[in-house]
Amino acid sequence: MEENQNINKIINTKMSAPVALVRSPTTFLFYSFLRKKYACLSQLRLSSSNSLKNTRDDPFPVFCEPKNQALLQKITGFDMVKVAGPSLKPLRKPTYKLLTDEQLAEETHQAETRLKKKLQFPPYMKPRVPPSEPLQVDPELEHFDTCKWVFTDVTFGVPDRDRVVTIRETDGTLHLAPWDVRERMSQIYNPRPGRHMVVPAMFNEEYLEPMIKRKEYRYILDRACAQFEPDDPQYIRVTHRVYNAVNSEKDYDILWSLRHFGPLTFYLVWHDMIENLLAHLWDNNKRADAEALVRLYASVHPASACASHLAHLSEPGEQEVVEAFVSSHKKTKTNLEWKNRGLVNKSIK
Repeated sequence: MEENQNINKIINTKMSAPVALVRSPTTFLFYSFLRKKYACLSQLRLSSSNSLKNTRDDPFPVFCEPKNQALLQKITGFDMVKVAGPSLKPLRKPTYKLLTDEQLAEETHQAETRLKKKLQFPPYMKPRVPPSEPLQVDPELEHFDTCKWVFTDVTFGVPDRDRVVTIRETDGTLHLAPWDVRERMSQIYNPRPGRHMVVPAMFNEEYLEPMIKRKEYRYILDRACAQFEPDDPQYIRVTHRVYNAVNSEKDYDILWSLRHFGPLTFYLVWHDMIENLLAHLWDNNKRADAEALVRLYASVHPASACASHLAHLSEPGEQEVVEAFVSSHKKTKTNLEWKNRGLVNKSIK
């Protein structure tokens, strides 16, 4: 009875006590009761997630289409030795096993399954939008303190991207915390390995450029995946710098058969920059991968001349598919190198 009276007393308080209680050590039932009682609380996670909603200009839903994912996996390839290592591990005694042919095949299959999990692509997303509108303006709380208050929802099992983090300003305004504050709070309560509270200096321009010149692409991308969320503007800036460097230097083999090759390929397709990669695949006798790249381009750009021409072909071969792109694209159809490859079909316009 006493507990119910205390709850009613808190609910009837004029201040935004329920928000403050988000971080207090209350029971889960009490926290759920407050969420049901106050619409603003029940909508906090929803409004936080809605800022990530897809639009027509968002590459993320196109990237996630099963057909496009299958094509990206095919282009990425699978080299067990490259995926498995090298990696720094403490020395230990080797283990030897005597296996039959069937057992060896089973062990190899299990190893491939484990390694293919390492090839899961980081999502390709557009930059996130910072929260702008305040949740509440309460003049009665103006100058209630000399510093801002940060309230963090520490409910167990809630994904960090959906976790509610709010800030009460000194003028009484309550609003969702900026993304960098949310990530620092999440790192405090739910630390992730490889992520630092302060962004490492290696991502600053004066240190990033020398690393790119040394072609440390894999190290940069691995660290970026650990430090940033995939829609963080910093992550997008760093990865796009690396993708442009790989494309201009034609260093595709460095990232081939790694989890970063899929996003690199999608970046080039999305921005209509696949000429160098297509030539690299074709000249290195990866004809099936070149065909998959053109089909991916047609899927991402359905209104292109290449997609229109492919739609009229019945069971085209690898060369016919590549010809459809080369002969219809303005950057390649008049290029002498492509003509020397014999892939410019003058009948295609």
